[in-house]
Amino acid sequence: MMKNFYFMTQHSFAGDFVMPYLWCSLKTYYEKNGQQKENWNWKDPFLYEKTDNEIFELLEKDPPNVFGFSVYVWNEDRLDRIAKHVKEKYPTCLIVYGGPQQNVKHDSSYFMKKDWVDISLFTDAYGEVVLTKILDLYPAENYWQVPSIYFTDITRKRLKSLASVDKRAFKWPSKIFQSQEHIILDRINQAKSLGEDLQVFYETSRGCPYSCIYCEWGGGVGGKVVKRPYEDTVEDINWLINTAGINGLDIVDANFGMFKEDIDLAKHIAMLKRKTGLPNNVDIDSAKNHPDNLLKIKDILWEHDLATVYTVSLQTLNEEARRNIKRIDIPLEKHMECIQYLKSKYTNVPVYIERIIGLPGETVESIYKQLDIIYNIGLEIGTSKPVPWVLLPEAEAFDPIVRNKFKLNTVNKLFDFNPKLKDNRDLSYPADKISVVSNSWVNPEIETVVESYSYSSDQWLEMRHIFDWTLAGQPIGLNNYFLKYLHTEYDVLPSDIYKILLEKSKIGFGIDAIDDTIAIERKHSREWLVNNNVRDALIDLGPSWPLLLPTQNVLSLALLKNIRKFYNFVAELFSKKYDDTKIIDLSNWIVNSVIDPSYNPDNGRTFTSEYNWLAYFSTGSLEKGNYKFSIDDHKNSYVWWHKFADGTTDRDIAYVCQVMLKSSSDTYSTKIASTLRLVT
Repeated sequence: MMKNFYFMTQHSFAGDFVMPYLWCSLKTYYEKNGQQKENWNWKDPFLYEKTDNEIFELLEKDPPNVFGFSVYVWNEDRLDRIAKHVKEKYPTCLIVYGGPQQNVKHDSSYFMKKDWVDISLFTDAYGEVVLTKILDLYPAENYWQVPSIYFTDITRKRLKSLASVDKRAFKWPSKIFQSQEHIILDRINQAKSLGEDLQVFYETSRGCPYSCIYCEWGGGVGGKVVKRPYEDTVEDINWLINTAGINGLDIVDANFGMFKEDIDLAKHIAMLKRKTGLPNNVDIDSAKNHPDNLLKIKDILWEHDLATVYTVSLQTLNEEARRNIKRIDIPLEKHMECIQYLKSKYTNVPVYIERIIGLPGETVESIYKQLDIIYNIGLEIGTSKPVPWVLLPEAEAFDPIVRNKFKLNTVNKLFDFNPKLKDNRDLSYPADKISVVSNSWVNPEIETVVESYSYSSDQWLEMRHIFDWTLAGQPIGLNNYFLKYLHTEYDVLPSDIYKILLEKSKIGFGIDAIDDTIAIERKHSREWLVNNNVRDALIDLGPSWPLLLPTQNVLSLALLKNIRKFYNFVAELFSKKYDDTKIIDLSNWIVNSVIDPSYNPDNGRTFTSEYNWLAYFSTGSLEKGNYKFSIDDHKNSYVWWHKFADGTTDRDIAYVCQVMLKSSSDTYSTKIASTLRLVT
């Protein structure tokens, strides 16, 4: 009698349609190596596209014998819910968990807490090898012979298999998509006919040789890197481009660029782009210590319009924190050499900085110092999205020994930094159709670090506020223009400005709309920290709003809505501090140059200034006179925020969705008009 195997994962930050990479890899490997392949039905590879109820209806027709789940931080909550239902409905079904989001290594009661799970793969296990053994043995009284797993018995005791896998001897399955073409191609063609963007997450290697304690890749202890044969990779990529016609290729190696052949692969993909026009973009996680290879790969990608952003993975520039987390990086100076080289050749090279909030060794002062370092080397301080440090079960930092060493204190909830649609939103509201946001799948009980030996929870909040302000300062031109002038003329650094603004924010700017917003943001952030009933760090601006906003977006909106009053305040403050009235004229020029909520694309905007600031910021020369400037951004474009009355909630919502959350590079790009030009 045929047995049914189901497999499911859920992707994060994915496009309209995602190729079932892992399903294809598992099935192709089993068909080559399995001993019972004639006895297994591999069911729907696209379960992740379906709702829970649609999945349950499929199971009613063909009940599962074995159900595998690949569990990550972004899908744990949903997969737990589905797996639990499956076990309740089909108690004899073997539930197999893989992936890094399993707290089984450190918790001997794991199988009691998650009493629907039967087998848990080691994070660094090779799923193809392990699953093949499980399916061949099924049904079995125990699974001692299966390598790299924890399993349980009738008492729900945690047991650990004795077998192991020689990773160096692993034979990658080849032609994984072509082998399953007869199953997946119809859905691919349907996706293309519907105009959906096709995306694939693909490995050319597994493992990571580094030991960053916050990362679950390799269990935080470093590991072997096993490379897929180059010819097999090329064959898969050829099929993905020529047959599937994918738009987005995400190479999910931990360190793409470690190997010279990665450069050859970049060249091959570029050749396919020249011939077919696809893919539209290639995303990589860059090698951490191979800058020469990385530059060659980036150059190839940008030359063929395959790259969208240059990511600088800093995490921290604090040496004490770097030592604590065992972080190895390409030196920042090397990153700048790469960036400057690329910008000398290509017109659009946006830079994104990865940083983590609250690493052990950080302090409020170290955060300010890092702003100055980033700025002095030539990077934008507001083009990053600092993420909270969350403890992942397979990361070294999750270990109680490490927690005690660094005196880590956590809360079981996420300080989210992405806008999120409300569950009870008004679906008829037009802004809902154009907002670039999505619901989060992250486990609501995830552990966020809010205290360590080097900072208190109050100081963690202060670090969070620093990031909020530097991010909010980007769209209003504070980082790019105001700071640039003060730095050029008076050696002012970001910390000099933001220390003043942060202190003023505590007592008030004397601008009610801004002061009220800051009070709301600070109160909500503290409530999130100390009140277990406050689960969501995102802020609800009222029942009319179809989305929840992170703190930095709420602050940014308040500054943009009241930009003239805000710049009147800072202009008076700094013009007196440096006895320089030109700062007042600069502030007025910035205010008029920003696409703020009051801007009307139908009319554009014309304004004058006493100095030619456009020339100053391009040549360094500042000329006095009577200068007229003009902007007409969004003219004749499909936007309508300005159709609502100025100052209304509807206008604010539409502006947030159409301007603040829409950008060619990143959410926090400067909203200075792209059409800004000198008229006379």
